[in-house]
Order: sequence, then structure tokens, then C-alpha cells
Amino acid sequence: MLAGYIFVLALLDTSLGYNPFPEDRWESGVIDLNDGGDDIFYIYFEARKPRTNPPPLVMWLSGGPGWSSFVGFMAKMGPYKFNRTTLEYYRNPHAWNEFADLLFVDQPVGTGFSRARDPHECTGLPCVYHNFYNFFKKLMVKHPEFRRRPFYLTGDSYVGKYNSAIARYLLRINDPDINIKGLMIGGPMVNRYVQRSLDPLYFYRLGLFTLPEYILARTSRLLCAVANATGFASVAIPICANMNSYYLPLSVINDCDIADNETYDKLFDRIEKFLDSAQVKAALGVPDRKFVLASPVVEENFHADFLVPQDAALSEVVRAGVNVTLYVGVNDPDVHWRGVEQVALNLAWEGQSEFAAAEYQAWKIYGKQYADRKSFSNLKLVRVLGAGHLVPLNQPYFSYKMLEDFVYPDATDEYN
Repeated sequence: MLAGYIFVLALLDTSLGYNPFPEDRWESGVIDLNDGGDDIFYIYFEARKPRTNPPPLVMWLSGGPGWSSFVGFMAKMGPYKFNRTTLEYYRNPHAWNEFADLLFVDQPVGTGFSRARDPHECTGLPCVYHNFYNFFKKLMVKHPEFRRRPFYLTGDSYVGKYNSAIARYLLRINDPDINIKGLMIGGPMVNRYVQRSLDPLYFYRLGLFTLPEYILARTSRLLCAVANATGFASVAIPICANMNSYYLPLSVINDCDIADNETYDKLFDRIEKFLDSAQVKAALGVPDRKFVLASPVVEENFHADFLVPQDAALSEVVRAGVNVTLYVGVNDPDVHWRGVEQVALNLAWEGQSEFAAAEYQAWKIYGKQYADRKSFSNLKLVRVLGAGHLVPLNQPYFSYKMLEDFVYPDATDEYN
């Protein structure tokens, strides 16, 4: 592999053969991490209408653990998407690369198009942040224009842990080439025990638990607390790690959205088949790889990490002055707003009491309310109306405007 890279640069050039993203400038590639066969796949889109030179660099990771970044790309906020209902493939007018360069990364190794060879599979966050730094340094060799570029880490779900750990590691290294400006994370899982402990209250207040069900669930959470206090993962994980499936109310059909009576299975299946097709894999430069949208192997490898909290890491990032926005759909039963709010309230930083005292304010765009938010200094918590766990899918326009406000706050205050 020449210099550790395979890449495809696709412009509006039909001579390159099939181009799945014909109206955007993009590049996909695989970067070797070591001599053992581990590598990380990425796909990068240039800003359609950059407002600054250079534009900011926004990175999207998906959670799981084990979900490819393509679920964010093709279901949520990428340049091209599949319509959930019709499964139509179309160019997204609310893509996050409208004004920013956008980077999607399949990690940990073994996720999506990335490759892991035994015994190198990641089993925890130290592997994640070391591999990411290695990947990003090599990516900057190929793209020296990324050096010192304003860099924003985004994603959702388990990315609450990924990005907290990655950002803290990068801040501690203090590499002058990496200019972290912000973290914007949706439905963030940061401290599983704290967040899961509020499941019973969340479902009870919504009327989805009866009082006896609430009491039973609260009792089980106390058992989890006792198991967690032992400090032994072998004791705590069976009791705590899979509580969500056990306590999800029977009336909830879509475990990502309590207001939705359909799952996302058809959409995810369509995305997976599209990306695993021969012509798409050839266009991406990975013709011989099998694509899986969600890797059960990666998820299994991370079981011991499920209960390892990352609120201390996120606190350190906030204390460093990095802008942090945590957003969550009000209909999300998986990583619900009560748990995310408690994580935000627990963060240890100099503005902790002021943030706790801040009131929620309606977030309106051109007179229409899309969310409410509370903030102090560089920490913001956003509760998005009409959305579940996949906020950019449910509220694509608002998600686009939320990123715009995050990256260019002075440009959007006039109508918020």
C-alpha cells in the first residue's frame, strides 16, 4: 500500500466510472495504523459553499459501539441520504458540508470498512484515542491543509464516550497541528450508570410505567448500584449493561423514538446493501471488503467498557474552554434527556453552579420553536422537539442550523 494510503478522489468526472456522490467533491481512503493489518477508513467531503478560507473541519463518528459512520452519513446529516419512507436516494439540502468540510471516520478498527486483525481489536477507549491520533496525524500528512484548522468533533450515542476521551487525549498531547474548537454530541452516552438510573423516572413521568413498574425498576437500579460498587465488571455488566432492553416499556415499538410506531430496520438494511454493492465499493476504493453497518464483534469487544464513565474526561474538556454542546431528542428512550441533563449538571468545572441555575430558553428560528436550551459560558444543553435518538434524521433543518450556530454563532444569533 503506497505510503500507507489508498484513496479515491472523485470530482465531476465521468471518466472515473460510477460516482455515488456526483455533485460534491469528495475523497475516500484507508489509512494503515501499524504493520499488523489494522486500518481506518474515512470519507471526506469539501464544503459546498465555504464561508471562510479555509472552512472549519467537522468530523462525524457513529456510536454503538460498532456502528459505521455511514449511518450518520446516509440516514442523518450527510451529503446524500436515503428517504426513510420511500428509500429514495437523494442529495441532502441540509447536509453539514454546506459550509464546512466534513469527515466521516469508521472506528474503532473493525467497524464499517475499517479492518482489524487479531489480536489488535479495540476493547476500550485507550485503543480508540491512540488509534485516532495515529490516524489523524497520517491524514494530515496527506492533507497538510488540515493542520491548525478549526476542528469540531461530532457524532451521537456512544460517541459521548469516544469524543470525550479523544478530545481529552488530544488536549493533553497539545499537538500544535490539532486545533480543537468544539464537541457537539447527540444523545450522548457518557456515564451509563448515572443515565440508566433515571430510566424509571423518565418512563414514569411519561405515563409509560405504572407505579408498581416504576418501583420495580427503581429497585433494580439500586441492585445495579450495588453491583457497580463492587468494582468488578464481571459482576456489574450482567446486571447493569443490558437494562435498557429489559425495562423498555412494551408500548414502545421503536427503541429510538417513543413517538414512532415503526423501526428503522428497512432504512438501515437499504443503506447496508447499497454500501456493500460491488460498484459502490469499487468507487470507494475498497472493492474486496465486506461492509456491515453495525459490527456485533466490535460491540462484544467493548462490553467491559460499557460501565466505564467518561464524565471526568468531558469535564476536563469543558474546563479547557472547548465549546461543548450536548443535544438530545425529547422522544429518545435510549439516551433520554433526563440522563443527559444529569450528566451535564454533574460536570466538574468552574461554571457548574451557574450552568445548573440557568433556565431553559426556547430556541426559535424565524419564529418557530424547534428546541429549548440552557447554557452558561462554553457548555450548552439542547432538548430537541419532535425528535428521538436520531435527531438529524427527525429534525434535519434544525440540526443543520444547530451546527451553523455552533460553528458560526455570530451569524445565527439574529434569528434565534
